[in-house]
Amino acid sequence: MVVREATVQDFDSIWGFMQDIVARGDTYAYSRDMDKQSAYTVWMEQPAKTFVAIENNIILGSYYIKTNTNHIKFVHNSELGPRFSYNIDFIDIVILY
Repeated sequence: MVVREATVQDFDSIWGFMQDIVARGDTYAYSRDMDKQSAYTVWMEQPAKTFVAIENNIILGSYYIKTNTNHIKFVHNSELGPRFSYNIDFIDIVILY
């Protein structure tokens, strides 16, 4: 597996799994009816850095790092799933896979 900074070309693949996660309501951080352009803004433009995990030329997951904008220290809103957020001091890290 390779982890690298995401590019604009990666977003269609990210949206492919992000759309399902958001629509299911597995995270309350995003509206269940979030559209692709809004997701692009949140996932690719607002963060300081966005990354993808790739294996065999397939994007398996993505995360971003941005300045912490609130005081919540930990958020996990899926039953036992791998979708979660951390707020660590001045950095937010959100992971989807």
